[in-house]
Amino acid sequence: MKVLMAITSHDQLGNTGRKTGFWLEELAAPFYVFKDAGADVTLASPKGGRPPLDPKSQEPKFRTCGFRRSRPLFPKGSRPPIPI
Repeated sequence: MKVLMAITSHDQLGNTGRKTGFWLEELAAPFYVFKDAGADVTLASPKGGRPPLDPKSQEPKFRTCGFRRSRPLFPKGSRPPIPI
């Protein structure tokens, strides 16, 4: 089974100067469900390459039990997201 997951390349919240990006758990939770089921998961984003991570998604108050597993989401040597 092949799965394509599309994520954002957007890294700023309008003209506020605040950083944004993908929410870690929103990507990691389904990513690992697919991987555990044996799927070949490809990540894609409008610009390709390493996507911006919303820094708030790593704050302790937003961490869930799935957070620890998400830490190696982009391990060294992994395929970067492809451009859409």
